[in-house]
Amino acid sequence: RLISNLAQSSITLVRNENNLLPLVLTPHMKIASVAIGGQEENYFQPMLNQYHQVSLFSMGKNPEPEHIKQLLKQLEDYDLVILSLHNNSMFVSRNYGISTASIELIKQIARQNTTVLSLFANPYSLAYWGDDILDINAIVVGYQEGRVYEEAAAQLIFGGQTSRGRLPVSIEPHFPLFLGLSTPDNFRLGFGHPEDAGINSTYLSGIDSIVYTGIREKAFPGCQIVIVREGMVIY
Repeated sequence: RLISNLAQSSITLVRNENNLLPLVLTPHMKIASVAIGGQEENYFQPMLNQYHQVSLFSMGKNPEPEHIKQLLKQLEDYDLVILSLHNNSMFVSRNYGISTASIELIKQIARQNTTVLSLFANPYSLAYWGDDILDINAIVVGYQEGRVYEEAAAQLIFGGQTSRGRLPVSIEPHFPLFLGLSTPDNFRLGFGHPEDAGINSTYLSGIDSIVYTGIREKAFPGCQIVIVREGMVIY
């Protein structure tokens, strides 16, 4: 729970053009997520799909021009594209693991679509985009990869958690020290684990057996159970 609270407190919203975040959804809104540099499976994209039907794409760090062209074509009809940068490095000598090709890909998508960028890397890497960073409509700095950071960033985008983080460094000229934009409280329910809400998960282990018994004894035809505590869906 301590790590989860740390992640939720540190995730930083550094750009939010026209208060794009948290997202205001419409029934037919088409959203795509492009994970760049990571494996096809990550923690970020499944959490996005907890809030809305999101089409999932992935792209390597050094995509071929033909693959970029195909992706841009596929993204043309989407109302919003959520970009995420994965498999990064802590070393400046390696450009924090962010390739020039990845930067150029993000620039092209940002010029074509309304975009949100989740950066799971050192915030100094924001400088690599130069003034083109302003083509990205909203930017969330997640600082590092891992389940708690990726899920927290996804929930911030949809309003499942509030933006409270502040930049610990200055990235001139667009992102000054202690920059951190706020978002409304309780915009949507968040998702967490029982322990995140101060509940021992073993106390909930008997719920399934009670439901199965009720169905087997024909006490009810079916059942859906949701437990919400402290603004989080925990079961």
